[in-house]
Parts: sequence; structure tokens; C-alpha cells
Amino acid sequence: MKNVCAIIGDFYHNPETLAKALENLPDRNHYELVLHSVGEGFPRRALEQADLLVLARMGRSRPEASDELWCSEHDERLIFDFVERGGGLIALHAALASYPPNGPLRMLLRGRFLYHPPLHPAVQYVLLEPKREVTCGVEGFTVEDEQYFVEVEAKITSVFLRSSTPEHGDSPAGWAHQSGHGRACVLVPGHTEAALFHPMMQRLLQNAFAWCTRSGV
Repeated sequence: MKNVCAIIGDFYHNPETLAKALENLPDRNHYELVLHSVGEGFPRRALEQADLLVLARMGRSRPEASDELWCSEHDERLIFDFVERGGGLIALHAALASYPPNGPLRMLLRGRFLYHPPLHPAVQYVLLEPKREVTCGVEGFTVEDEQYFVEVEAKITSVFLRSSTPEHGDSPAGWAHQSGHGRACVLVPGHTEAALFHPMMQRLLQNAFAWCTRSGV
């Protein structure tokens, strides 16, 4: 049984939907899931006891009102050190947005959110590395979602998923890498309920849970 700390939900992303998506995973009985949502601050104690951190929360506390961040640089450093020591990190969708561009979390994720179109088109998610562990059993899929456009340090990570729409073009949508003794996996899909509960997205999350909790090279 692996201990999972999940930090979920923000102004734009419903924590209840995110919680259900994580509770719905096929291998759920392999994990002890502790959920932390908006207003609870940084779960330092839960992180200390965790094997895996799932971060699905943007950096700004109240994006409609200010640029104030919910997570301090010290807290970001705790996440960085947690992975370097052998922990796992899954950064889901909003975890790429609004954190400092030169902070510890940005260094750990090796990518960040740039922008998204205002509407939610039918996004095609295309596999680039179908034989790796995170994509095992996954096929390309199309679902209505918020298409994030991101920048990624492709030379120091492995991009395995791309988003594509005729209206807006292409962008990386999933990547993974070793960081110290731990592992980090970024999954860009997941703004809409349809995307979070799509069978292929559920399989990606299932695979990412397993891969990120097997530390070491």
C-alpha cells in the first residue's frame, strides 16, 4: 500500500471532480489517498508521510482578485526535495499554471503553462512513445478539454504525449523524467470532467501512479 497526498482544486478546477477522478482509478486499492483542497494550506505532514504527491492546483490562491500564491518558495522547495530523495510527483493540468517561472517547482517539472484558447475544443491527444511504462495500454484519444499550450525543456525530459486541434495547433501534453532518486510525471489533460474520466486518461493516471512510486533509475 502506497501513501498518496493529493493537493487538488482551485478557483477554476472543482476539487470534488478531481477527487472522484482519483478515487475512480482501477488500482485504487493499492493506494492510501489523502486529499487536500482549497483553504487547507500546505500539507507538510502529509507530504512527509507520502510516497507520491499528486499536485492538481494552480499557483494563485484567488486568480480573479490577485497574484497571491498559496504555496511559498519554501513549500516548493519541500516538494523539490521530496522528489529528489525518492518520492514521486504527478503534476496534473493546473499544476503547470501560475507558479514562479524560476522557482523550485518549475525546475522540477521542466515545463510550464503559457496560455490556453478561451473555448474547449475537441482535443486530440496523440501518443509519441507508446511503448513506455506510462503509456502502456493507452491509445490516442479525442475529448473536449482545455488545450494548454506549454513550454517544455525537451532535452532533459521525455515527452510522450501531444495535444492537437485544427483550430490552434499542437503542444506537448505529457512528459516524465527522473529527478534525483525520484520521478516526476506531467499530465496536461484534465480541465473537463469528460477528460478526467476518459478511459485513456484514467489509464494514463493509473500508469503514472505506478511509475512514480517506483523510485530509482
